[in-house]
Amino acid sequence: LGSRHCSSAHLTFWFSGVLTKSCLMANTMRPFLSAALLLVSIMSSESDCDVPLEKETLILKPGHALIQYAAAANRSVVFTESVAGHTVRSGFPFQVPADSSLLFKSGTSGPTNNAAQAKKVSLEMEAFLMGLCTNALICTSVLLVFSTLRLFFPLVYESNVIRGCVPCKPSDGFFGWVAGSFAYTTDEAAGTAGLDSALAVEFCSLGSRLLAVIGLPLCLVFCPLHALMGHGVLESLESITMANVVPMHPWMFHAHAIAVAYVVIVTKMTVFQAQEGFLRRRFGWMKGMPVLRASTLLVEGIPKGYRSEEKLSEFFAENFGPSAVASIHIVKHTQKLASLVADQEAAESSLREAELQFEKHNQRPTLRAGLMGEAVDSIDYYTQERQKLQAEISAERSRIKDATHVIEGVNSGSAFVTFKTRRDAAIASYVRYSSADNEWIMRQTPETSDIRWADLQKDSESSTMQAVAGYACLAGVFVSFSPLCLAISMAAEEINLGFFQPMWASLAPTLGLTLFLGFLPTILLLIFKSFFKLRTETLAQHQLQIWYFWFLAIFVILLPVLGTSFRSFAQEVYENPGGLLDLIADKIPLSTGFFKNFIVLQWTTVCIELMRNANLVKFLFFSALYRKEEAKALAEPEDQDYNGIGGRSARWTLNLLVGVLFCTISPLVSILALVCFFLQRLVFGYLTIFAETKKPDLGGQFWVESLRQILQALMMFTVLMLGIILRKAPNYTPPGLVLVGVVYTVLALIQFETQFRWEVLPFTEIAKGSSNVAGTEIVKANPADMYDQPEMHESADKS
Repeated sequence: LGSRHCSSAHLTFWFSGVLTKSCLMANTMRPFLSAALLLVSIMSSESDCDVPLEKETLILKPGHALIQYAAAANRSVVFTESVAGHTVRSGFPFQVPADSSLLFKSGTSGPTNNAAQAKKVSLEMEAFLMGLCTNALICTSVLLVFSTLRLFFPLVYESNVIRGCVPCKPSDGFFGWVAGSFAYTTDEAAGTAGLDSALAVEFCSLGSRLLAVIGLPLCLVFCPLHALMGHGVLESLESITMANVVPMHPWMFHAHAIAVAYVVIVTKMTVFQAQEGFLRRRFGWMKGMPVLRASTLLVEGIPKGYRSEEKLSEFFAENFGPSAVASIHIVKHTQKLASLVADQEAAESSLREAELQFEKHNQRPTLRAGLMGEAVDSIDYYTQERQKLQAEISAERSRIKDATHVIEGVNSGSAFVTFKTRRDAAIASYVRYSSADNEWIMRQTPETSDIRWADLQKDSESSTMQAVAGYACLAGVFVSFSPLCLAISMAAEEINLGFFQPMWASLAPTLGLTLFLGFLPTILLLIFKSFFKLRTETLAQHQLQIWYFWFLAIFVILLPVLGTSFRSFAQEVYENPGGLLDLIADKIPLSTGFFKNFIVLQWTTVCIELMRNANLVKFLFFSALYRKEEAKALAEPEDQDYNGIGGRSARWTLNLLVGVLFCTISPLVSILALVCFFLQRLVFGYLTIFAETKKPDLGGQFWVESLRQILQALMMFTVLMLGIILRKAPNYTPPGLVLVGVVYTVLALIQFETQFRWEVLPFTEIAKGSSNVAGTEIVKANPADMYDQPEMHESADKS
């Protein structure tokens, strides 16, 4: 190339220009423009190059006559703004702006990657393989260690087996727990761990089936297509991704559009079939609900004139008859009493610990009464403290009971009303009692042990103001987390560890991001419990599932799009809202290496949860002083911020989102996500049934939210593919097909909300099997199961 003269190049360009103009006028420029550009690139002189050239390589500088002409000839060519960063082959028309630079290489018939890009791809490949091997080794080691610990600490890892409340018993062999994880049905698991926990395990199975049906066929089809017929020059694993498909490929994006339709239809069918199976379990769960809970309603927004048990009784007697209601427990303002009871429980716990220390060491323990006080006997001190608190509690409880007959006063705007029949309770929940939406609100009742009594004591005005402050805190967390997450993800590029650089490059961005996001559930729950009226602890987990999922989706999935500054991103979107789709479509397909490493790292995080590290450490710590059974009780449950059902459900749905989102862009990601879901089913199929304690149950609310998020993830997938195909397809047929998929997904989400009425049991079922609740049966119930505040019970004072 360097031996040719500029005059020949100019002459050749003039000739190709004449030829191209003729083709334009004849409306046949598509097959000739690329050939003309290639011809000029081969015959251009070295004087038009801005860098030293390798053999048969030419870089055209901005302003080169060829680029100027290509930018001007825009009648029949397709505009591609960032051609310089992509591979373009001859035979496919393209256009570039006049200030672009193009790299041509003889034999490739188009622009190609330079050495730096090839080196980057090689490093990414090396980092991925190193990360894959490292995480596989860690997972194997963790499974071996767990298999050993299970044999030595059965109270931590097999407590439900010891208590005999499991559907099946795993064998005592070293790997006997593996078969036990798959040896029961979802209905059997619901009887042991509750419907929510059983459905969480079922969701892992659902994700495995969905990724297998989607990921395996698309991987077998598109990996060879991308590598052999994409006409790109990428190597190794990058060659099987969509990045190896040149823009304006004549038929590849038609195939991707058909794949999008396949994914949308299969996902929708899978979700709807799963929801139909859930309805059967949900209604069965509601039919088997304890009689007291099924016949009780939580009434909120009670008008001030009715805030006493006598006035409430009169109100319901007027509307349902004098014999319809069995009992009424109005929620009382007991902030001071609850604080005294909590102090008494702390004193009881400290007294118990001091007595155990005396039994173990045969010496009475001492403590300092106050910061500068003298040392006193611990047993005597806590005994006196307990007696003092007992007197204060009795006085406060008597004051509250004497004031319950006064309207308002200690009475709040919430109450639990128990009807004598479930049929009357159902009718009462359907009736509208006021023209105001914030009055006489009827809700299903939760388990008594799960109620947040302090939330029920809040009035609607203060709850609204606190909610506004809570949303402001959530917005602040969102804005501040964005640059921090990106900074962590870029750590691998800033630090070089020499020989260990490939391992660091694979682990640092995803490990740092995973650890950082691991603290997010604690922050979110702190905001929820401080500013929002949640009513129950389990509803706090449900809110965590919703918000945590979207935080993860934005911080993890859209991290390459957000950039280092969320403010700059928001400004860019504000100035050019139409460019958001292009921005996402350009950047996400180029970040498949990050998501491969991210999913592989999830293998390790899942397996590490099997170890129950925090529970084991607490058990060993308390075992030094308490009996084994007491130490076990004190070590449970697992951390409900990160390991609660809300946090787990959000992370599992995110893993499924990644697998679906990249099922055509980089099919290997879906296969890695499939392995992740298999590990989740193995690990949590064991922990939920055999190791962890039973949690309060909402009867499938987390399951429904997870399926809803799958459909929302499907919508994200279709919109992303629409943006990519719209920019790269040779005509509007492929994006038109994908647009139909977007509409189909929206309609599927609407149908999901309207077709499945799962919240309440159909009235026909209630009428057929309505249970009569006699007043004597309620009185005989366990006081802990009564819908009255626990601090109001005399039994709360007894150790």
